[in-house]
Amino acid sequence: MRRKKRYADAPLLYGKAFAADPKAAENLNQAHRYNAACAAALAASGQGAGADKLSTTEKARLRQQALAWLQADLAAHPKRPAQEPATAVSTRKVLQHWLRDPDLGSVRDVKELAELPREEREAWLKLWGAVCDLLARTLGK
Repeated sequence: MRRKKRYADAPLLYGKAFAADPKAAENLNQAHRYNAACAAALAASGQGAGADKLSTTEKARLRQQALAWLQADLAAHPKRPAQEPATAVSTRKVLQHWLRDPDLGSVRDVKELAELPREEREAWLKLWGAVCDLLARTLGK
């Protein structure tokens, strides 16, 4: 999917795979849910094959799905990572990646968020705030 840039198709396929094998979604090391969220965000921002045919409603649905997948991944990380140094390091690397991954720019960067409806923008800002909070906890702050 990624090489062919079929981001609009990927969330549906990931969703079916997660329904068939929920443990696949929960495996943070494999990052399937994160990759699904990235594909959904990319399609919602109009990137990839078929994305130009998506309606505004379909794009909003894809962003909502991306948000739900990222929230689930964030919730799966330990709440007190600083107490376990190895966990803190891996969690820190993951979250730092989230904050700079261009695949998520359309749902993270200020300019793009400003174009979203208020309620949706606030949900994304809440997620990124939680990401930053957890990242700070990996540093013991």
